[in-house]
Amino acid sequence: MCTFCWEDHLNKFRKAYIMSYLKSILRNIISNWANLIVTLIISFLLAPFVLHKLGNSYYGTYALISQVTGYLWLLDFGVRESVIKYVAEYSEKKEFQFLNELLSASLRIYFIICVLCIFASIILSLLFPTLFTLPKEAVFTARIVVIIIGLDISQGFFFNVYSGILMGLQRYDYFSKVSIMFSIIRAFLTVIFLSNGYGIITLSLIQLSVNSSTNILILIAANRALPFRLKLKKN
Repeated sequence: MCTFCWEDHLNKFRKAYIMSYLKSILRNIISNWANLIVTLIISFLLAPFVLHKLGNSYYGTYALISQVTGYLWLLDFGVRESVIKYVAEYSEKKEFQFLNELLSASLRIYFIICVLCIFASIILSLLFPTLFTLPKEAVFTARIVVIIIGLDISQGFFFNVYSGILMGLQRYDYFSKVSIMFSIIRAFLTVIFLSNGYGIITLSLIQLSVNSSTNILILIAANRALPFRLKLKKN
């Protein structure tokens, strides 16, 4: 009787685990698609408005800067993907000491990448008018925007560790909810400031501010989701 009882409890546990796992997958799929759809709708509706308010010259300059500075993301070298993989693996095995060492190492790597990214954006800002033909009145503005977007990408590298933690713990839903919320806020601020005559410097500052706020919430959520308190190690 005890044997059958034990097997019955084990089967119930397996079923509950499978159902929980399926619910997690479904929740992540729905949240990811919702995030994608909201982002596409906002981009589709906002692009004509931004083009109209900035004009062809400044809109083209901002688009060019965004494309060129986007190559700075190549400095990631797949660190976040490694964080996602090993957070999922070590948290499942409850090997929290190894996981803490991994996250500490990742933060140190990203700190170096952040510094490199800042230096690269400063150099790029100085060379930008030489590399690309810009209207004379847009040269100074373009240099400022390159530095601001470089700072945005730089802080994004550091917080990649925490977004990797949430993804490794299968909390894509929280990541998507925060992303949707701040995408709407970004669109709202963009409409307000561009309607009042502000330009691409303000647009890049909105992007920096919104992304920083998003990353801070992700950091808080990641620290709460971790089954242990993250302690940075020197070596």
